[in-house]
Amino acid sequence: MANHDAVQLVEPLAQNNLSGVLHVAYGEVDLAANPTAADLIRLVKVPAGALIIGGEIWLDEIDTDGTEELEIDFGWAANGGGSETFTTSTGITYTNAFGSASSDGIRNSGVIPTEAAQTTYEPHTASGYYYKLGIFTTGPKFCSRDTIFQGTVIAPATAGGTGKIWARMEYLVVKF
Repeated sequence: MANHDAVQLVEPLAQNNLSGVLHVAYGEVDLAANPTAADLIRLVKVPAGALIIGGEIWLDEIDTDGTEELEIDFGWAANGGGSETFTTSTGITYTNAFGSASSDGIRNSGVIPTEAAQTTYEPHTASGYYYKLGIFTTGPKFCSRDTIFQGTVIAPATAGGTGKIWARMEYLVVKF
C-alpha cells in the first residue's frame, strides 16, 4: 500500500494565515438597461497568486419576450502576467493561465435559451440560469497577477434586457 499525498500535506502552499483556506471572490451586476453588443460586464476580480479551483455564474432571465437573442460570452481580461510560473519546493509548477485575454474562455454561451428550451444551463430560480465554469478540464488554473473575469455582450436582448448576473470564483492562495 502506498500513500499518494496532496502537496498541502507535505508543504503548506503559502506560509501565512491564508494557506489552505478556501477563498471566494463574488460579484454581481444589475443590468438596469439592455446592454449593447461589445459591452463588457466585469463580474469578479481574483487576486495574484490564486489557484482557482471552481466557480459558477448565475443569470436572471434577462431576455423576456420568448424569442431570445441575448448572447453573452464569459472569459477574462489579460492579466499582464504572460506565462509566469510558480514552482513549489516539491516541484509542482503552476503556469499563469490568464496572460492572454479570452472573451469566451469560460463559456461561449450562444444565444441564452428560454426556460423551456434550455439544455446547457441549469435553472436556478423560476426564471433564470446558472452554469459551472468550463475552464477546469485540465485542473485548477493559476493567476500570477490580479485577473478580471467578465462577460462580453455579443447580441442584446430583444425585450427586457434587465436583470442580475452573479459570479463566484473559488480559489486558494498559493503565492504572494
